Amino acid sequence: MDEQGRIIDNCIIGEENVTIKPFVHLKRSIIRNGCLIESFSYIYGAQIGENVKIMGNNHIPASIVIDRNTTICPGVIFTNAKYTGNHFKDRKETRISIDWVTVVGKGVTIGAGSVIGAGIEIGDGAFVGMGSIVTKNVAPNAIVYGNPARRQDLDEWGAPKVVKKND
Repeated sequence: MDEQGRIIDNCIIGEENVTIKPFVHLKRSIIRNGCLIESFSYIYGAQIGENVKIMGNNHIPASIVIDRNTTICPGVIFTNAKYTGNHFKDRKETRISIDWVTVVGKGVTIGAGSVIGAGIEIGDGAFVGMGSIVTKNVAPNAIVYGNPARRQDLDEWGAPKVVKKND
């Protein structure tokens, strides 16, 4: 741990314009040039592309790949296991399956407090609204939000369509 409370262990970190704020834990990750990682983020075994902004209090475990120019807002949790509990109890092989890699495309924004399931692909330019639970792949340039996250239609101005309920 350094004097600012950062733990950086076995990482490859770009040499240009990388800012890692205090109280960040990085382990066995690749962080490319131009990245900003805010305080209280925990990143291990992930690959982070150029110019990615990771706001505070995020959890990004192994098998997560985040492409360039993406913003991860505060409190986002990525998962890397499809099963919980004692699923692996009787298995000798407990490594993460290649099918479980989560890929976040270029220019994506993931809203605060969202949870991204294991093995999800989020296409280039997609927007995930705050508090969303993403359990299925997200198409490029799609806007998704909700629990579970669903694609939202846009009006002629590019804003989400408002559906009025009859009282």
